[in-house]
Amino acid sequence: MKNFKFRMQSVLEAREKIQENKELELAKILNILKEQQNYLKSLENSRQNTVMSLEKILDKGSKINFMHIKNHQDYIEKLKGDILNQQQTIANTQIEVNAKKQDLIEAMKDKTIIEKLKEKDYKAFLKEQERLDFIQIDEIATGKYAKKQTSSWGNRGK
Repeated sequence: MKNFKFRMQSVLEAREKIQENKELELAKILNILKEQQNYLKSLENSRQNTVMSLEKILDKGSKINFMHIKNHQDYIEKLKGDILNQQQTIANTQIEVNAKKQDLIEAMKDKTIIEKLKEKDYKAFLKEQERLDFIQIDEIATGKYAKKQTSSWGNRGK
């Protein structure tokens, strides 16, 4: 029996490579998103800690250093701005993640189309091999029958 050779194997391999690249791109952007989310959490924690520190200063009541309070308030406002900027960065990255996911889905569909074609070709190959095997068996059986008939005709004359 002959070995099956898919006529579009190079196309399938190219589609597999494209899919792998899309998976890597998605993984990278997801990693970036995670880092951005961690940074946002650290900003929020800093803001919360600074607010708690300011509250402690105000609760003491005695000898309030207004410059110290102003510095805390300014820092809290800066953190609020940083948090808003980071949230916007995360939103933009999420849009990028969604686009990369869509690209990956398309690459997977493209590869699946070629894989199904390969499967269809393989089934046709097997069917053709079965047909050829049947013809070969039929020829062998016919040859044996003919040989048997000729030898039995030869025995009749004796």
